[in-house]
Amino acid sequence: MCHLTHAVGHSLGAVFHMAHGLACAICLPQLLELYADWMPDRVRLVADAMGVKQAEDMASEELGKKTAEAALAFMKLCKLPTLKEQGLSLEEVCAKAVPMMSKDGCNLIAPRLLPDSKFKAMITAAYDL
Repeated sequence: MCHLTHAVGHSLGAVFHMAHGLACAICLPQLLELYADWMPDRVRLVADAMGVKQAEDMASEELGKKTAEAALAFMKLCKLPTLKEQGLSLEEVCAKAVPMMSKDGCNLIAPRLLPDSKFKAMITAAYDL
């Protein structure tokens, strides 16, 4: 379930020399929402580990949203800097790193192949959360 976080992480690390763990975490909330739709059982495990209250019949959309909110809260608690706080411009990230994400080997073996447009939307959403 970590394929796409690594596609983001590899690309941000290669272009901006960002620490791998931080780079992988940048879009974690957005990716948890995607994965909740694709593999809700695995996201339920993540939600359980983060203490997210969930009903057995919870829709995957709600599961993804709640799990993403918990991940973002944890990221804030750990004081992980956003792309903006790291001094990166959204335009530069989208121009230089996003095209690499869709070509990354981790994207190619992910449950679903994401296009540049989806990575760009996630980076845009995560830029200053």
